[in-house]
Amino acid sequence: MTRLVLHNVSARYEGALALEPASLEAEAGRVVALVGPNGAGKSTLLRLAGGLLMPETGSVALDGQPLATLSDRARARRIAYLAADQAVAWSLQVERLVALGRAPFLQPLRRLSERDTDAITQAMRTADIAHLADRRVDTLSSGERARAQLARVLATRADVVLLDEPIAALDPRHQLRVMDIVRAIAKQGALVIMAIHALDLAVRYADEIVVMADGHIRASGPAGTSLSPDLLAEVFGICIDGGLQPNSARLID
Repeated sequence: MTRLVLHNVSARYEGALALEPASLEAEAGRVVALVGPNGAGKSTLLRLAGGLLMPETGSVALDGQPLATLSDRARARRIAYLAADQAVAWSLQVERLVALGRAPFLQPLRRLSERDTDAITQAMRTADIAHLADRRVDTLSSGERARAQLARVLATRADVVLLDEPIAALDPRHQLRVMDIVRAIAKQGALVIMAIHALDLAVRYADEIVVMADGHIRASGPAGTSLSPDLLAEVFGICIDGGLQPNSARLID
């Protein structure tokens, strides 16, 4: 069973400490939601979990093997990552963008296999963008582009899926669609760790919620224990009346 362990990891950006020593353990079949205000350290923790950022202290291991010992290709086959900045630097067809998810599996000068093609097709259907396959990415709306990038991640069929604000650019219908996809791929055996601002959706879909603030993990566990009223007030500056329901939140002056 896939297991990802971050032990006492910390990180700096340009000399400034972005994440205090933090630990997190998660395994296959679960959705872990990272919540917290902007600048809390959520993206940094995701990048450490994916081996995209080397920790200043501590270690990250996948199934007992340090990420640092895996080749880039081996790591990319096991871990898929979707950044919060989903801009595409060049104009290409949506289907070709999604096909980039299969790049870690391709041999030099070899064409896509039947397995690759099936993964690409299924990913586009799942993300509801099959009808956009021939469109250029730079002609898409922000929501369509976000779903195309999600399809690229899905095409990898990775054991670990790391998502940084995957629903930020989406309308309510597609927010729910993406969260349903997240829940489904976890049910199929993947480990999903995602940064998300929508607390109500985190409560609805996540198995574990990790609350972060100022580079610290403040709490972790089921929503009923990790999102206490006192912690919500302290971390987010909001008061929740009657649970995380529409119109239940109000600012604390």
